[in-house]
Amino acid sequence: MSAVALASATRRILLMGTIHILYGPWHPMHLAKFLATADHISQGRFGANIVTGYAENEPKMFGVTRGDHDRRYAQSAEFTRICNALWSGVDNLTYKGEFYNLEEAYVSPRPLYGRPVLATASGSPAGFDYASKYSDVVFVSSPAGEKLADALPKLPAHVATVKNAAAALGRKIRVIINPTIIVRPTREEAFAYYQAIMDHADLGAIGSFSARHKAGDSQSWLEHSARGRAVGGHLHVVGSPEDVAEQLGQLHAAGIDGIQITFYDYEPELVYFGESVIPLLEQAGLRHAVQPEA
Repeated sequence: MSAVALASATRRILLMGTIHILYGPWHPMHLAKFLATADHISQGRFGANIVTGYAENEPKMFGVTRGDHDRRYAQSAEFTRICNALWSGVDNLTYKGEFYNLEEAYVSPRPLYGRPVLATASGSPAGFDYASKYSDVVFVSSPAGEKLADALPKLPAHVATVKNAAAALGRKIRVIINPTIIVRPTREEAFAYYQAIMDHADLGAIGSFSARHKAGDSQSWLEHSARGRAVGGHLHVVGSPEDVAEQLGQLHAAGIDGIQITFYDYEPELVYFGESVIPLLEQAGLRHAVQPEA
């Protein structure tokens, strides 16, 4: 709801909400109606990150039991097919499936600006199969831990798996990854700050976080170190502004279409990134300059 509210305060950005669709109140009719309304409010600048949930304890809060990993994606596929039918169909929808039944269902008004943008995050074969068929954007994790040098050789094949599966269906999807960016005026300053974060990591808290993650059945974040988790992100991009711009260019060359940026001390580091790195990305053709409005 808060993301929809931001539509009135923004004019250019795409807004997305993350929704666990397999437990809680969600039925395909609910989400289809919700996103259709959000589409009108935002004038086509809204979408949803579809999440199936990996943690065993979360569904219990809603009185349900977590289903098998691949079966959750099968249910999500049926859920999304129904939403697509409701958004695009001319006639009322009567549907009897494995997970959902609808009789004479319809969404009114339908999306005005086309189907809402759909995203998902995964690293498993079942997740990539779902993404190739139904997602416009897929968030991937590093296939080789948080060190960029280790990940870069493996990322092209990792990214190509889901892109090629979508292309075989006549679809094009975009792949995004979540790096933590540590940028300072010099490379030495950046690595000193990076090392200080890891040296002061709360290993007890990280251990509890890792244990919760391992108790689920997620197939992402499998090779990240404990101290690396203190920094955050799927990858660590560290260095001077020039270093960071070059490393982001390497991610682009590996098939990554965009980044979900994370910083350790978010506000001041975001400001410095905007001042020091964004102009370099624009010069390199990795980002279009945004013209100020008259």
